[in-house]
Amino acid sequence: MFVKLGEIFSKYTTDQNLDLQMEALRLVTPMIGNQIAQLSYELFHTIMTSTIPEDTKWEAARLTMNGAYNWDKYLPWVEDPKDVLAFLEHHFHLQAKGESQDIPITNALRALAYASGKETIEALKKFDCTQSSYVKGICRSFKDEKPFQLRKAILFYVPLVESRWFDPAVDLLDEDGRREFCQDWASGVDGIEQTKDVKKAVASVLFGMANSAKWRSHIPQDKWKLLEYFNELPDESPSRLRCEANEEFIPALKAMDNRGVLKLWLAILWRAYADLKLAVRDQLVENTKEVIGASPHDVGLFMAVMESEKTAVDNEMLGYSRWSIDEKAIKLREKTDKLQQAKKKLEDVVESVVEEKAKQLDVAIS
Repeated sequence: MFVKLGEIFSKYTTDQNLDLQMEALRLVTPMIGNQIAQLSYELFHTIMTSTIPEDTKWEAARLTMNGAYNWDKYLPWVEDPKDVLAFLEHHFHLQAKGESQDIPITNALRALAYASGKETIEALKKFDCTQSSYVKGICRSFKDEKPFQLRKAILFYVPLVESRWFDPAVDLLDEDGRREFCQDWASGVDGIEQTKDVKKAVASVLFGMANSAKWRSHIPQDKWKLLEYFNELPDESPSRLRCEANEEFIPALKAMDNRGVLKLWLAILWRAYADLKLAVRDQLVENTKEVIGASPHDVGLFMAVMESEKTAVDNEMLGYSRWSIDEKAIKLREKTDKLQQAKKKLEDVVESVVEEKAKQLDVAIS
């Protein structure tokens, strides 16, 4: 049936009546199953490129998108996101006009967030994220009154666009809008089980917010502790790397007067010490001296983060011989060397603090 419908839609002529085909779609797309989902996805693309009347086209697209992405057990992989993005943009626009479009928006976000890869990332780089209906659509999707599946999907979608959404040079939202977005995002985080994938999505967005002075001040205080999800992100995570390279970030955390967050961030930086900019390295060393000078037991926090990182690398290396020339194995050995460099530098910093305290004690005694 799907093949026959595809042929009819793709060869449509203006003298055709599509009532029977639309009725067939309404009957078959609500069915559940892997094959139904895959065939619905393929038919969706046919419909989006067809010349059938606009109203019929969008109804057919909604039906096939729902057939493809309304079932968690199988989500067709999005190889070409262009049509899905056009579908999402259209329904954000309809929503901005006051129409309820939760189901089609949910389906589009599920497709992009759960079942796509590099192709979607590249397409989103060219996508105009500044459109008013798009910006409002993203914000509205986080609202408490929205269906759970929509709020979950948007939580996973925003990491795909975080570099542009939280770009310090771009004002997608005003001050009140940023505050409201952060509060709604935090509510969404609270309303979902903290699985490994959720932690990864949360960390990506949190680092994106934290890197921007415009957004940073609106992060709810209780969400800063979620920086501890840093190790759920891959080494090449753009949002975390931007924070690690940001010379304004440590001073900003100090100005917040939240010693716990500052200590956690210093610990995160120590695991990346070998790759840090010199200016950030200097900040890390000086602030670490201040922290352990006042609270020596915090050395344990810094060491624990590095040991955790080392354990993760060792576990990954179990699949390779120590002399393997596999590209992944080479990178893991390099990472081990860098962690050893960081540990040695931290030990030197601790020793210098101990020596300085000893000198101060000698002076006080004499």
